[in-house]
Amino acid sequence: MDNNSINQSCAPAIDIHSSVEQGNDNYVQHQSEMNNDIIKDIIKKLENVINTLISQNCSVNIINELSNVKDSVESIKIENLNLNNIFVTKTVVYSGNEKYEGQFKNNLRDGKGTYYYNNGNKYIGEWKEGRKHGKGIFYWANGSRYEGEFKNGKKEGYGAHYFNHGTWKGDKYIGEYKDDLREGKGIYYYNNGNSYEGEWKKGKQNGKGIYRWANGTIYEGDFKEDNKDGYGIMHYNHDKWKGEKYIGEFKNDFREGRGIYYYNNGNIYNGEWKKGKQEGKGIYYWNVKQWKGDRYEGGWKEDERDGDGVYYYSNGDKEMGRYSNGVAIGTFAKLSASGKVTSIKY
Repeated sequence: MDNNSINQSCAPAIDIHSSVEQGNDNYVQHQSEMNNDIIKDIIKKLENVINTLISQNCSVNIINELSNVKDSVESIKIENLNLNNIFVTKTVVYSGNEKYEGQFKNNLRDGKGTYYYNNGNKYIGEWKEGRKHGKGIFYWANGSRYEGEFKNGKKEGYGAHYFNHGTWKGDKYIGEYKDDLREGKGIYYYNNGNSYEGEWKKGKQNGKGIYRWANGTIYEGDFKEDNKDGYGIMHYNHDKWKGEKYIGEFKNDFREGRGIYYYNNGNIYNGEWKKGKQEGKGIYYWNVKQWKGDRYEGGWKEDERDGDGVYYYSNGDKEMGRYSNGVAIGTFAKLSASGKVTSIKY
């Protein structure tokens, strides 16, 4: 028998051997239980190939080589095989009627897959060692969804959260997350047209940020626990306050500490504040009508002159005395620009 006849007669056997390899690959890719049956199956198919080669009078060298392969496979111990590192695709139904469709590795959800929760929620994306990990989309039954990065089962990294329930319906957050909470830098769009752009910590506005109201008013400055807190600038753009500005300290969302308020009529207050009102020591400058150029320096309480103070007139005169609820009380000493001292009783 010449070489050509040997090659032709052996071709079907070689094709069979190729199909054995391909079939085994598919078997490993799609079966959930990988055990010694794999080895037995391979050995049986190798024996069939060898018998086919013998019946076709193929080269003894080819037959011996395949026999050696069979002997090597028989000597393999299943515990030495690392078959668990192969990704397996399957569908698993859990207790409580929850379901997962996707890839597994080491018998854990790993790779890409979809998890259906029994409350109507759903996650589509990447997994690692049984947890949501990598990029994915989480759908809530109420219509809300999160698209972005996950780490160890929680939202972490960069993502976008679209709200579709309750008072938050229509809200949207785009930015960074850590440990399932907004943390880092991000933008929150409110359904009323307001927005916050800045730093977050543990799900709340913390650090530097800009809050924009739909009416055009803007605050730029420090935040703490979702409130204006620290140093900031408030630009007013609505109603009677349009064009006014405050530069100074805030606490718990109120003007508190020291700050300057610029009124849209040109008046200015520079001093101390408490719970959003002028309180403590401060200076008020007038820039309108007959009071233009006048100023008051002294005590304040709830936006009114209160306590000891000095009123300076634009002509150089000044009055010193006590105020209560914005009204001068008792006797005031008046010092004219020329140096004359008189008394005035209110």
